[in-house]
Amino acid sequence: MSATDGLTRGMELIDTGAPLSVPVGGATLGRIFNVLGEPVDDLGPVDTRATSPIHRSAPALYSLDTKLSIFETGIKVVDLLALIAVEEKSDYSGELEWYRNGLFTRKNTSTKEGSITSIQAVYVPADDLTDPAPATTFAHLDATTVLSRGLAAKGIYPAVDPLDSTSTMLQPQIVGEEHYETAQRVKQTLQRYKELQDIIAILGLDELSEEDRLTVARARKLNWTIGVLPNHAPIATAVDIGILRIRLNDQWLTMALMGGFARIGNNEITVLVNDAEKGSDIDPQEAQQTLEIAEANLRKTEQETNN
Repeated sequence: MSATDGLTRGMELIDTGAPLSVPVGGATLGRIFNVLGEPVDDLGPVDTRATSPIHRSAPALYSLDTKLSIFETGIKVVDLLALIAVEEKSDYSGELEWYRNGLFTRKNTSTKEGSITSIQAVYVPADDLTDPAPATTFAHLDATTVLSRGLAAKGIYPAVDPLDSTSTMLQPQIVGEEHYETAQRVKQTLQRYKELQDIIAILGLDELSEEDRLTVARARKLNWTIGVLPNHAPIATAVDIGILRIRLNDQWLTMALMGGFARIGNNEITVLVNDAEKGSDIDPQEAQQTLEIAEANLRKTEQETNN
């Protein structure tokens, strides 16, 4: 299963009598291997004391986990519209992503003790998803996540097309009525926006009815919400101890923060902190005394550590 360079007819071979095995266990977590179980991530050798053959009997039926569950990715558009299933199937199951000239498939096989995920690539001729080869594959997949060149051109990532992406998990009896209805309303809004794009390009936005203009505004906000605009800050980040300055009209409000978290959206920033005080409310003398006490405690701790 590896390269045949250097092999010649008549060479002496040694039969080990053992099947092809690969490393297993905790040592393999977070590592990347080739089909032979050899690490290819340049992170050094792997503990091979625990190995398992690549050809094994199918797991017993009683050991399979047949409960339907959702694999949460943290990507809003995927978790809302193109949900990924973590489940066991006797045939082929998976998730498909279109990225430039390829398709990526995810195969989930779950047992009560764990699951195995396989990511593969399938070529899409001329980026045509209706080509017989990829189109035939669609019927065997649990979800399809299609990446859009149009969204990528606008700098919105992940560039997932909500209308072309599908999932068999998007059912009210699985995700609940609220999730299902929200997803359907999102798709309806984006579909109407797609239908109006030609009219907007020819006649302009002003020629639309009030209802259609509202639909366009909602659809554009949805694209910004489920994606991340270029040069955008992280969605969530930690806030260290420091100063936060907020501009209110022509005035600046300065606040001292004692650490926390910040959620950064496209049109708003939400800051959750342990403690915050306005700069005008801080007594300089009291702050200096607190600083001197903290420095004294720090020096005392360092001396005790050295002794």
